[in-house]
Order: sequence, then C-alpha cells, then structure tokens
Amino acid sequence: MRASRGEIKIEEILRDAGLKFQEEYSFSDLVSTNGRPLRFDFAVFDDNDELDFLIEFQGIQHRRTLSSKEQVRRTLWPEKTTIQ
Repeated sequence: MRASRGEIKIEEILRDAGLKFQEEYSFSDLVSTNGRPLRFDFAVFDDNDELDFLIEFQGIQHRRTLSSKEQVRRTLWPEKTTIQ
C-alpha cells in the first residue's frame, strides 16, 4: 500500500541505520470515527523490541485543495454518515 517517494525514502533511511521497524503500525484502541484502525506509516522499536517512536509522513495528499463540490459534500455528509 505504501507508494509515496517520501515513505520509500524513510524506509531506506531506517534500513540503512539498522533500525527495527514495522510499516503500517496500528493500535487496537485507536480508531477513526467510523471504527477503522488509524495507522502510522512506521513504528520503530528499540533493542528490547519495545516501541520507541512512530513516524507519520504527510505527503501531498494532505496538502491538496479540495474542490467546492468536495468541500460541500464533506461539510454536509461527514465520513461517519451513511447516505442511502
């Protein structure tokens, strides 16, 4: 699922540094308003295999401007609402 150049570069840096990591890391009790698990791009672990820190890369998809139609739809019908 990971395809952005930024995430590929981060993976490369983590591997080159010899760090233990897992991609698409989630917590069972951290979910979106519709119940889907929220995932971090990378979880990095210490020498004892304990979670050390998380990385979330904010790519271009987080900075793009929504069209007027998208803005209206998101305002009137948030994700958690089912439209029939």
